[in-house]
Amino acid sequence: MIPIIQRKNFLILSMLLLIFGICQGQEELPKVEADKYDKVYPLSEGMARVKLEGKFGFVDKLGNNIIPIMYEKAGNFRQGRAWVVLGDKFGIISSTGELVVPMIYDRILDFHEGLAIAMKDNRFGLINPIGDPIIPIEYDKAYQVTEGRILVGKDGKYGYFDTQGEAVTELIFDQAWPFFKNKAQVVQDGKTFYIGLSGKCIENCNP
Repeated sequence: MIPIIQRKNFLILSMLLLIFGICQGQEELPKVEADKYDKVYPLSEGMARVKLEGKFGFVDKLGNNIIPIMYEKAGNFRQGRAWVVLGDKFGIISSTGELVVPMIYDRILDFHEGLAIAMKDNRFGLINPIGDPIIPIEYDKAYQVTEGRILVGKDGKYGYFDTQGEAVTELIFDQAWPFFKNKAQVVQDGKTFYIGLSGKCIENCNP
């Protein structure tokens, strides 16, 4: 049995953790008139998606309509950019509504570490906020930037680039994983080992 004092402290701590968790989980919504939109999404970088009659646009935290409700789909703003969809094609807009990347992609994901995965004709690469393909749209697989490194795959082989588009390794690995804590696990010729951010082996390097 927990002593009374300890039990009381335990209950107080549990309540505080619960309240903290609830507060942390709360997401801020913009100030909009009730029933003005069919759905209002939480703010992200001071902008919120709103949905009306199947179309999406954006409002600021005061509820002012900043970007017209005209898109078939839209993502949250990340690093000053949001993907949007018109006619089943993806493009990217700025926080002012300017179309900075034309509607030419079949899919675009959110920006992360300054780059976004883009897909066109079943090929993947990564683009920067103005649409320049930092990693060419030519790979079978491409992964989100982690620790400044990008994992890509083509024809069953994997390799890494940095965020400037420079190759860190050739596509020489049979299996590979994104970087975590400055290292990535790879498999080459049946051997599993770890490489560092330089692309060189740092663990399990012995033959």
